[in-house]
Amino acid sequence: MTDFRDVLNFSIMRKRLAQFEDELKLNRESPKSLKAVVREFVEFTRAIYGEVTDLSFRELLTKQLKVAKRILLTINMRWIILFVYRRILTNLVNSLVSLINAVINQMKL
Repeated sequence: MTDFRDVLNFSIMRKRLAQFEDELKLNRESPKSLKAVVREFVEFTRAIYGEVTDLSFRELLTKQLKVAKRILLTINMRWIILFVYRRILTNLVNSLVSLINAVINQMKL
């Protein structure tokens, strides 16, 4: 049975995910800012991962973590792969934003 605390946590989580989505879109051009946002997102996702029992939701969180880690790796390796860096990063950020939207849509009551 869902109680008020669960609904409140869902609401807070949905708002925070929407904030991450906005921050990712705004900080796309600055590697330093984007790296900070993605790191914060990874910490947030890891924190809620242990609390989630729904398998489909957990699967989405796993995919989000995987894409976020790829973004961090790409940012760290940007000087090595400079010629395709922008395209790879844009695709990964778009993928993460899409996955965040999927979680938000799944959380709608």
